[in-house]
Amino acid sequence: MKANLGTLPEEVRNFVKALVENAKQVEDWAKPDMSEGRCFADTIAYVSRRDDGSVEVSDNYERFFDTIYIYQDGEWKTRRLYSEQEPKNYTYEQCMADASIMFTG
Repeated sequence: MKANLGTLPEEVRNFVKALVENAKQVEDWAKPDMSEGRCFADTIAYVSRRDDGSVEVSDNYERFFDTIYIYQDGEWKTRRLYSEQEPKNYTYEQCMADASIMFTG
């Protein structure tokens, strides 16, 4: 993760935490077999803060989900990876619903 989660808005922290918790439900993704006792699920989300102040959350490996979640000024949007289309409005509730099933269906 590029951004320090502790410095990000609460909604972003909650969303990333929910993504990781869902990833830990996948068999073998919760085994602490990485440095510092981390597991694969802990590395699943890539979080970056942009120069315009927005925060983007995406798949760290570009193979599990193709949505980029964008948080700025209390609002959420999504766009598809490598898409040239404008981001679409989204809600925090939709983000949390996605996070709760992202890896487990």
